[in-house]
Order: sequence, then structure tokens, then C-alpha cells
Amino acid sequence: MNKFIMLTVGASSSGKTSDVLSRFKKEIKSGEVVNVNRDDIRFGLFTDGERDWTRYKFNKKNEALVTTEQDERIQKAIDNEQSIIISDTNLNPKIRQKFYELAQKHDYDIFEYNYHVSWDELVKRNAQRYGGVNESLLWSMFKRMCRYTCIYPSKKEQFQFESYKEEPTLDSTIIVDMDGTTCDMTGIRKPYEWHKVSQDRPRHEIIDMVRGLAMTTGHVTFLSGRDGQCYDDTWDYIDTHIMTDDMKRLDIKWDLYMREEGDQRKDDIVKYELYDEFIRGRFNVSAVFDDRKSVIRMWSAIGLPNIVDVGSYNVEF
Repeated sequence: MNKFIMLTVGASSSGKTSDVLSRFKKEIKSGEVVNVNRDDIRFGLFTDGERDWTRYKFNKKNEALVTTEQDERIQKAIDNEQSIIISDTNLNPKIRQKFYELAQKHDYDIFEYNYHVSWDELVKRNAQRYGGVNESLLWSMFKRMCRYTCIYPSKKEQFQFESYKEEPTLDSTIIVDMDGTTCDMTGIRKPYEWHKVSQDRPRHEIIDMVRGLAMTTGHVTFLSGRDGQCYDDTWDYIDTHIMTDDMKRLDIKWDLYMREEGDQRKDDIVKYELYDEFIRGRFNVSAVFDDRKSVIRMWSAIGLPNIVDVGSYNVEF
């Protein structure tokens, strides 16, 4: 087998290093493969080997020293004709490109292992680690991983997405969800009883916020994960409970896009595709209203502004 460079890609606490050490235990022990890890270097240089993030300061000076040591270890492995695993986050595309160029220069094969873990699981694992990274840094890494590639639990649904960019020539819209956001089904129907959606209870506080922003933007885009079989009932509900006579007189426009009938994919995938097809390049986004955490994280990952999470903080569904 030709010598290789393997890049792990994923946030802190996503299981990169432990997986690598288990997967290549025999090869690392024999010296055939070398694992180069920036965290190991950080702790070795600055914390006397103790894996405690509270004792390490992320700044340019320290990181430059870590990079120098990393480069020296990699070059030593190349000189010794060893394969190399770089078990870091590797979320920066410039860093990945650097290693691709290095592999080409020295005739190494190169490949990546992606480690996409849900936000809740990252938080749990990070909390269980002694001296884990702070949550704001963890969230930043999670978003960067989502920008690079979103891999959902089925591992069959994989796609890359493009970050949001505001275009000064476009009109504005707000993106608004239905179930759990502008309407409440509690005690009225089960989630998939589409024939009863017209009976949902309006969430007046959320609807009032939507109306206020709509008067500014002049347009609302309703994106719903409901099955397309209840499109007409959903349209009538919006027209009756959300769009007021004043909004109609002022010619506030609105659109409704929903998943196709029988499409059972996850909401975040469906809504991203609807956004990509019907909103990107047509509107700037002024705000987003949703209650599902996976969708909120997806909107955040692509960089939409003013995301209003109207759901419960600790409820995943």
C-alpha cells in the first residue's frame, strides 16, 4: 500500500482521535503510521502534558509554535517514509489544501474521514471531558463542520450547501415555519394528521412579530415541513389567521412552499432545498422563525441573519 496522509475532519469531541487510535492501533504501535495531533502538541508545549483547556490560551503566538512543531513532526515522518494521520479538526479549507499539496509533493495518497456529530452529543461529550473547550468555540466548530458537509444520522443523506450572501439589489423576505411556530396543534391533532391542520390554534404572539416584520420587508416566505397533501388547507390557514386585511391592502406579498407528498426526509434537508430553489438569488433574508432545533442549526450554519427560535430550549424532535 502506498504511503498516505489521512485527515480527520470534525469538531472537538466528535471522536476523531479515539477512533483513529483504535482503527490504526497496530500500525501506530509498529511505527508504520504516525499520528500527529495539534492538541497533543498544545498540551505538551504549554500544560506539561495535562489535557486541560483552561490552561491553554488560543492566540497567534501559541498557535504558531504549535504549527511549527506539527510541521516538523510531519516532515520527520515523511523522511522516515511513514504514513501520517493528522487527527485534528481540519475545518479550515486552507489547512486541508496545505496537506493536499504536501501529499502531492511527496507522492502520498491522501483521504479524509468526516466526523459529524449532533450538537447535543457534542455538548454532552465536551461536558464529560476534563477541561473541555468553551461552548462558544464548540458551536463555532459545529457550524464550520455543517458548512463543510452535513451528514445526517442515516448516513445516506449527504449534501454540501452554500453559505448565505446578501445581495444589495434583491428585495427582502422573512422565512416563517408553520407547525409549532405560527400555529399550535397541542391537544388538537397528532403531528401527521394533515387533514386537521385547519383546526390548529394560532400562536398570536409569534404571528404579531411576523406581521410587524412583514410590514417592513413587504414579503413573507412560509416554509413548512408539512406533507404537500395539506397545501391548500395550509394556504387557507395563512390567509385567514396570519395575513390581515391591512396587509392585503398594503399589498404585502407571500409565498408558501412545502415538501412534496410522501417525502419523508428530515426537515432541515427539505427546508434547505426549498430555500435553495425558491429564495436564494430572489430575496435577501431579514429574519427566520422556526421551532425545530435541527432547522435552527442549519439556518445558523449557512449564515442567515436574525434567527428567532420560538421553541423550547431543551426540546429536540
